Amino acid sequence: APLGDTPAVLPDESYAQLAMVGEGELWLAVAGYSKGGQLGLGVFRREGSKWSRLPTPPGEVSGDLPISIAVPGEGQPCLGYSVGAARRPVLVCAKEGGWQPVSLPSLRGAELVQVEAQNGDLIALFRLTPQPGVDADHAAAAVAG
Repeated sequence: APLGDTPAVLPDESYAQLAMVGEGELWLAVAGYSKGGQLGLGVFRREGSKWSRLPTPPGEVSGDLPISIAVPGEGQPCLGYSVGAARRPVLVCAKEGGWQPVSLPSLRGAELVQVEAQNGDLIALFRLTPQPGVDADHAAAAVAG
């Protein structure tokens, strides 16, 4: 539903990121706290001079910001964020009025840092913190295979 000139999803909007496609298509992802103290997400699309809200992305969002939004070749936004106390990385793309999960590699202790769209492809950047007692070079080699 159209929201008017300014999208607002949460009383305390603490983080936002824009993605643009072409010259006029603009997407906005917003994270912030509700009146009850829960962290939530909102995703919006600018249509002409009005903003409309997409359905709420799935999962209980962790307080581990940032969120990241990108628009690959399909023209629909994809959103990266963390869920739950374990801060599990999630990547979802808007599809048919909802959100479709994108498979991510199983990287224990990894954080999703950024999602980018390049040449129609979706690229996810992770930060990996080695477990205590594990050398960073060994951890990187284990991820690389």
